[in-house]
Amino acid sequence: QNPNSGHPRDTFWLAIRAPPYMNPPPFYSIISFALVAGNCQVEGIPLKILSRNIHLGKISRAVSVRGGEDGIRMARRRVLGSVLGGAVGLGLGAGIGGREAKAGMVMFPPENLNNRYFLLRAGEDDLQSRNTIITNKVYINSFEHGLTSKGKKQIVTAYENLISMTGPDEDLVLWPSIQFNCYQSATLIAELWGLGQNRIVPEYTFLDPRGMGTFEGGPLSKYDFVHEKDQTIGMLYKPPRNDDGTDNESVNDVFIRVRQAMSITETQFSGRTVVFISPDSDNLSVLEAALRAKDSREFLWSLSNHNRFAYAPGEIREVGIGPIQTASGDKDSEGGRTLTNKDVEILMKS
Repeated sequence: QNPNSGHPRDTFWLAIRAPPYMNPPPFYSIISFALVAGNCQVEGIPLKILSRNIHLGKISRAVSVRGGEDGIRMARRRVLGSVLGGAVGLGLGAGIGGREAKAGMVMFPPENLNNRYFLLRAGEDDLQSRNTIITNKVYINSFEHGLTSKGKKQIVTAYENLISMTGPDEDLVLWPSIQFNCYQSATLIAELWGLGQNRIVPEYTFLDPRGMGTFEGGPLSKYDFVHEKDQTIGMLYKPPRNDDGTDNESVNDVFIRVRQAMSITETQFSGRTVVFISPDSDNLSVLEAALRAKDSREFLWSLSNHNRFAYAPGEIREVGIGPIQTASGDKDSEGGRTLTNKDVEILMKS
């Protein structure tokens, strides 16, 4: 029962959790739906995710149910049957009411995308100007992540570059991490563009900076060490674990997050121009490396060598599917380690 409801005797909450082995889980994305079962009105709302370390299959859906004159007992049975039937339909790609479901994880390398994408690294913040790595989520809204004067100028330049690539009438959606410098960057672009706050969609989890483990508080040069390990050891390498709660994330961990972010925008929008705004380079370089891979065998090599797509503070690029073509037509994928059968097995399981 919902104690806050005006109908405490005939209202309850039902939570549906997607099985962890389902890929993609049917309710991973924020999709509102409504079902009518007998005299019961069922209204779907997204259940707030409390954990940041979220993986496939761990997103639930909450449903409020109000019983009709037939009584709540019969209504519950009808509601459960209808909701579970809708869940099965969504999971198999069929929509409610006969409509085709658009929910689904983006498969990499993708064959096509519904939207146009730009990747922007937020402008320089105060911690970067002091040559300090801070990735612990406790400090994500710290004023020390605020844009410096140099960072603000970088975002003005990014705005000028973006509008020159798109034109002033582009149907733009700004999708920033909630880290302070990212949201500041999005707000500054919106103000310069003349966009309302409704064009800014904050991302609470999937664009967090890569957790640097024991390198937390160290100099920015530690990124060079980590990226070298990414290339030589592979996409499963993690920085050494820290004991202060700071995440230590592999390239694979980062890829899972950015894949989910793109899956949400691909589900929610079509024909829009989406700008992902990240606090660090790794989110963006990993996503671009995944998009640029020619096929599944090149995919793991591309992720392990993601730093060839490194982003400087304030840098913005449009990204698409497939390798970048050079003047000679060769793909941008020379060097790096040799792909092994074990790599392919890991890819198929992830």
